[in-house]
Amino acid sequence: MLFIITFLVGAPLLIIYTAGYRYNIKKGQVQRTGALVLETEPSRASVKLNNEYLPSSTPIRLNNILPDEYLITIEKEGFYSWEKTLDIRSQQTTFAEDVILFAKKAPEVIMESEISMIEFSPRNRYAVFVTNDFEQDYLYMLNLDNGKLTLIYNDNRVFVDPRIVWSSDESRFLFKTAKNLIVVPTKFPKNSDDLSLHIFRSYKNLKFYNDKLYGLDNNRISVLLDNDQYELVYRSAQGNVTTDFLFQGDDLYTVARNSNHNIISKLTMKDDRYELNKTIELNEGNYKIIGIYYGKIALTNIDNDNFYLIDSELNKVAFQKNSVENIDIHYQKNLMLLQSNQEVSYINLLDSEPKENTVTRYSAGLSNAFWHESSNYIFALQDEKVHVIELDNRDSKFVITLELDDVEEFAVDNSSEVLYYLQDSVLSSVEMVD
Repeated sequence: MLFIITFLVGAPLLIIYTAGYRYNIKKGQVQRTGALVLETEPSRASVKLNNEYLPSSTPIRLNNILPDEYLITIEKEGFYSWEKTLDIRSQQTTFAEDVILFAKKAPEVIMESEISMIEFSPRNRYAVFVTNDFEQDYLYMLNLDNGKLTLIYNDNRVFVDPRIVWSSDESRFLFKTAKNLIVVPTKFPKNSDDLSLHIFRSYKNLKFYNDKLYGLDNNRISVLLDNDQYELVYRSAQGNVTTDFLFQGDDLYTVARNSNHNIISKLTMKDDRYELNKTIELNEGNYKIIGIYYGKIALTNIDNDNFYLIDSELNKVAFQKNSVENIDIHYQKNLMLLQSNQEVSYINLLDSEPKENTVTRYSAGLSNAFWHESSNYIFALQDEKVHVIELDNRDSKFVITLELDDVEEFAVDNSSEVLYYLQDSVLSSVEMVD
């Protein structure tokens, strides 16, 4: 008789249980459950659900969880912890699959000599910097992929107004001072081409395009040839003062001003000469072309850091934002990061009229920001501290503040595995993965 009663009571409960229902004591009712999936890099991390450890480590799938908000904490020895409150809903699976655990490692000093200038390449594969020892400057290049450090140049004196110009593919860079002009190939930096005595040293807005060096001088754009001669490519129309330029395929884009206004022009190569295609008028200011990304021209007014995206046909301004100090491109996801003194945001470059997505805001002191390789995280430098910001905005954006103080400048390598930074003008690195 007892067996029959137990069966009559237990069988329906078992059926309800296997169907994904649970009794919610808080609400005093039976509810349909949900599920939770957690995946981390690296794996085998411990998980706490409402401060209680689960018996297994990541990756984890938990079924039959009562609908509610749960505080989830992920921990692994030697790593910064991850924590977020997630909502488990009835008959739904909640995912946290792109959780990266960042390692806690001791920093390593790369160069003990004081660094007076440093430039990272467009995709963070190289760092070029100047040090001073014994009252003379030295130019170094650091390969961020393999850690190889190479002395590039020294002429037994101090460099005056040193500047670096990178080719877009990072295959070479230009080192320019008041007296020097040196083209350095990154794969074979010892095979540098010293153009310090060449007339191109006096040219403005030197840029690389298709392995050639172009320069602007007196409204003329010229190209440096393989025999160290140079050739005129384009001369501005009378009355216009060309201030910047950029090549894209068969097209040449120029920024110029005349007595009335500023204009950006598109010129197309026809019969071995550039012919005017279209122009668009700009507000007053001093404009610089940053680059062309997915059919959009990135342009900044260096007088006030106002930033513009103009479609490559010069039909319209697709996007505009004030006070943009730096940008960074995530090429795999087609995303552009925008950093001002107070805000980090991003846009999708494939959108015809990109909409801004705000990542975080600070009162002030924000000086740089970069994408993480995964596109789910951003590195930001604010008040000399490096923060790692997760873009997942459920609950609130999870932020890690790295245990590094007085950071003056930083960058991460192309795989986001190592962070390089200046502290008291000394270059150091810290590994972000185990």
